[in-house]
Amino acid sequence: MRKIAALAIIAFAVLVGPLIVGEPWERAAAQGPASRPATGEAAPRFATLFPIFTNRKGGYIDAAGNVVVAPVLYSVGEFSGGMAPVRPYGPGGSKPKKGTYGYINAMGKYAIRPQFDQARGFSEGLAPVMQAEKWGYIDKTGKVVIKAQYSWADGFSHGMAAVRIGRWYRYINKTGKVANRTNFTVAKPYSEGLALVQYKGKWRYIDKTGRVVIRIKAKAARSFAGGLAAAQVGDKWGYIGKDGKAAIALQFQDARSFSEGLAAIKLKGKYGYINSEAKAVIALQFQAAGDFSQGLAAVSVAGKWGYIDKAGNVVIKPQYSLTTRFNNGVAAVYMTGDKQAYIDTKGNILWPKG
Repeated sequence: MRKIAALAIIAFAVLVGPLIVGEPWERAAAQGPASRPATGEAAPRFATLFPIFTNRKGGYIDAAGNVVVAPVLYSVGEFSGGMAPVRPYGPGGSKPKKGTYGYINAMGKYAIRPQFDQARGFSEGLAPVMQAEKWGYIDKTGKVVIKAQYSWADGFSHGMAAVRIGRWYRYINKTGKVANRTNFTVAKPYSEGLALVQYKGKWRYIDKTGRVVIRIKAKAARSFAGGLAAAQVGDKWGYIGKDGKAAIALQFQDARSFSEGLAAIKLKGKYGYINSEAKAVIALQFQAAGDFSQGLAAVSVAGKWGYIDKAGNVVIKPQYSLTTRFNNGVAAVYMTGDKQAYIDTKGNILWPKG
C-alpha cells in the first residue's frame, strides 16, 4: 500500500490542500425528513431524542422508538445539550412568520421561547441564532452572550467558532473575541486542535491562535482525525501527519477521514478500508463507503446502503436509499423516496412501529 514513485512522495510532502467533499448523505431541509447529517458532520453525541416527520409535521422519538414529542411542529432540529431548535406552525396550521424559532427540552416543553429568525443546535454550551439578518450566540438560558453581528456563524469546537464578517471568515472564542486577523475564504471547524482554512486560494492548517501550523498546496484535503488528514495532489489521495509530512503516500482515487481507527479509501473504482498503517483491513468491494460510528459504517452495494462492522461483515444488508451514522444505538434510514425510519444496530425497525 505504501509503494509510490519517489517524485510523487516529494510532491505530496511539499504540497497538499483541501476541497471539502461531502458524506454519502445530506441533511434534509428544516422542514421535511429530519436527521440526515450535514456534509462532513457527525451526529450529536449521545442524543436522547430523535426527530421524525409524518404528514409534514415534526416531532421526536426516544431511543426505543416511542413518540415522546407528538409531531405537531413545522420544523425540528437535532437534540444537543439537552435541547433542540424547533419552529411551530402559525395560527390554523399556517406557515410560521419570522421570529418563531425556539428551543424545547426533552419533555417537549419550551426551554427558550420562540423569538429567533433561525436557530441551530448547541455546541459547548452555546448556539448560533439569527435576529434581524445577523447571527450571534445564546447560552442555554436564552441569553445573548455574543451579540448578533455576523453574516454567518458556525457551532463551537475546541472553544472556537468560525464566523463570517462581510465576505470573509474568521474565528472567535466564547467571549466573542476574534482570534485571528487573517481573512479566510473557507474556515472549517477545529478538529484535534487544528482548523482547515483557505487563504488567497491556498490551504492551511491553523492552531487556536490563528498561527499557521501546516502550509499546504493541493487540490483537496480534509480535517485531521486520528492524527491524520486526507489530502489530494493531482488525481491521487493520501494522508499527512501533524508535522505536515506524508504519512500514507499518494495512491488512492479517494480517501475519507479516519474514524474509530479505520478510513474508507477508493482504488480501482471500489471502496474498502485501511488502518493508520495503510494496511488494507476491509477489501475493496463497495460503490461508496461512510465513516464508522459505534462500530458500524454505512456502505453502498448495487445502489443500496447497509452497514458493516470493522471486520467487513455485513451486519445490516444493503436495502436503503440513504443512511446516517449511529448515535446512541440509533440511526435514521430512508427507503425509496423520503420514507423515513429508525433502526437499531441489528437492523430492527424502532420507528415507525408495526
